[in-house]
Amino acid sequence: MASTETITISKSEYESMKWQISDLARQLAHLKRIIYRAKSEKFIPSDPAQGSLFEVEPVAVEEKTRQQVSYTREVSKEKKQPLRLELPAHLKRVEEVIKPADLPQVAKKIGEVVTEVLEYEPGTCFVRRIIRPKYLISTSD
Repeated sequence: MASTETITISKSEYESMKWQISDLARQLAHLKRIIYRAKSEKFIPSDPAQGSLFEVEPVAVEEKTRQQVSYTREVSKEKKQPLRLELPAHLKRVEEVIKPADLPQVAKKIGEVVTEVLEYEPGTCFVRRIIRPKYLISTSD
């Protein structure tokens, strides 16, 4: 077991230690301000051999000849949609047909919408083809 030891000090020693602690805290705060405050650049006298950025010196202007250049540019008014490249043909295709529920007998298939999605199972890649048939339901026969 740890033994607890009681130390007694006089009131004057206590006040002295209290003053030391507050003085050390003040010194620490001052040092932190010195270390972490915003620093401004110090003025460094410029080297006479180096030119100044803000000195304006007359620059000799050469006479330049002008040439007229013209060109024509074709402007397309329609915005082109970015196209996705087709998925490689050598990949295995898995077809999934999604048919509408409650389709009447008189419905005629007029086309289909095919979506291809690249799928990944550990060790293999394949293309999942989702086929959604489109039907026309005619009421007059």
